[in-house]
Amino acid sequence: MVGLCIETTLLLPVGFLLIEVAPATHPTVVDLRVLALSGPVTGIPLLLFTGAAHRLRLSTIGLLQYIGPIGQFALAIFAYHEPFGPTKLAGFILIWLALVVYSIDSVRAYRLAIAPPETEPL
Repeated sequence: MVGLCIETTLLLPVGFLLIEVAPATHPTVVDLRVLALSGPVTGIPLLLFTGAAHRLRLSTIGLLQYIGPIGQFALAIFAYHEPFGPTKLAGFILIWLALVVYSIDSVRAYRLAIAPPETEPL
């Protein structure tokens, strides 16, 4: 919340300056409405992410950070038909193999942390 406030405060004068020094074309009412909506459209997801980040473990947040790049990867391959050769495939497989190993280790560590302590027989 503090970071978002600082970021907004620092960028607000820059935004006003850009509006004033805009090209000779005058913004329409629609342009100004879209510009006004850009703040909440950006800020609300950031606030929601901050709230969720406080409730989740850091390892979970780390894994969730792969959703954006996976979407970009899928878009590049399937929509824009970017070249995807064997070298890139090998790197992709190694990254996901590392994530699987990390996830398995994380689940094992979590189960050990919540398991009741073993008692020794009398």
